[in-house]
Amino acid sequence: DTIKIIGKNFTESGSKVILIVDGLDHIVREYTSCVTTLMGVLPSSNEIPEGLIILLGSQYFTGLGLNRSIELEYLEGASTVKMPPFNKKAVESLASKLLNKKIVTPALIRECMDKSQGHPLFLRYLLNKIQEEGPDVIKKISPYDGDIENYYAGIIGKTLQDAKLEEFLGLLSRVVGDIKLDFIREWDVEKQTQKLFKKEASHLFVHNTETKEISFFHNSFRQYLLHETAKDE
Repeated sequence: DTIKIIGKNFTESGSKVILIVDGLDHIVREYTSCVTTLMGVLPSSNEIPEGLIILLGSQYFTGLGLNRSIELEYLEGASTVKMPPFNKKAVESLASKLLNKKIVTPALIRECMDKSQGHPLFLRYLLNKIQEEGPDVIKKISPYDGDIENYYAGIIGKTLQDAKLEEFLGLLSRVVGDIKLDFIREWDVEKQTQKLFKKEASHLFVHNTETKEISFFHNSFRQYLLHETAKDE
């Protein structure tokens, strides 16, 4: 099989293969109906030959249904690399790439650090919001509390009381892949709903002006909407 071939090639030529699999936590949340998932076919630690390095990425490793030997590797910690939050230099670097440099002041960077706690996704949402509304908007945003869904609930929860916006967001969340603006226009969304979407949720999407498409910036928001808009209340 492929793993044996990789091991043989390493023995003969010294060529290594690095396999990176990120987002394992998405599998247990989004592919619950699958008969077989990646978790079931990942090799155990003693099956991996020299020359093959497998890097697994996840927000957490408990409850994923991983091979027991992989769980033990994680628990022992010798093979575990934990990604630290962004430091001030990283926050400043990202802000300088995304924002007008005139507004990237030491005060703004401090506020970005304080509000995001260095969490990459929350920081990006924060910078997206600043892009759209200017630096003063940061004062209206609550600090990150460690759970990105609480952030979604804080800005979207109250807007879902608007039935038409809830329907619109529910439709968006059920489109797989990039969403063409021409396709959205066919839904005949009321202008008030469009304005509310732009005000509350626009920064949670990627806007491609060239292809005239939007897409979810991060799949966690799409999953949040799928769950919230499916409730029968």
